[in-house]
Amino acid sequence: MSGILLESDRRREALRTNLWFVPTVEVLAAVALFVGTYLLDRAVYRGAFEVPSWVIGGTPDSARQVLTAIAAAIMTVVGVVFSITIVALTLASTQFGPRMLRLFIRDRGTQITPQPGRVRAGHRGAGELRAAGAAGVREDPPGRARQPGGHDPAARRTRPDRQPHR
Repeated sequence: MSGILLESDRRREALRTNLWFVPTVEVLAAVALFVGTYLLDRAVYRGAFEVPSWVIGGTPDSARQVLTAIAAAIMTVVGVVFSITIVALTLASTQFGPRMLRLFIRDRGTQITPQPGRVRAGHRGAGELRAAGAAGVREDPPGRARQPGGHDPAARRTRPDRQPHR
């Protein structure tokens, strides 16, 4: 019986010190978030329900610019935090030994801290895959005419005869 407990303890400890488990769960959650928000966006676009006017403000290009600025800020902060952490761990490991590194990696806060960057990368990657897959798909909602270059970014790619002016 104690062998079974020891085996489960060993597995739990392996998951706690594994740096891939928490990031994998976070990226999978980001992809699920993308699927949910995409389906919600499609439902609103088809007219399944109305959203308040304060929810939609601006153009897709302005939203893209805001998200790009937020992503750049997050990546800058994550890069600085990562660099400082590596320096601190290098100095601490020379004084306290390798056990300190194991305890640091085991800490949930250490594994969750870079979450915003991973989640955003997973969400954006899923969005880019969807946009690439929908490049030739055009679906107009019933009773509504789509404006060229309007709401759906894929709509711009469906008109090869209209190239942007340079």
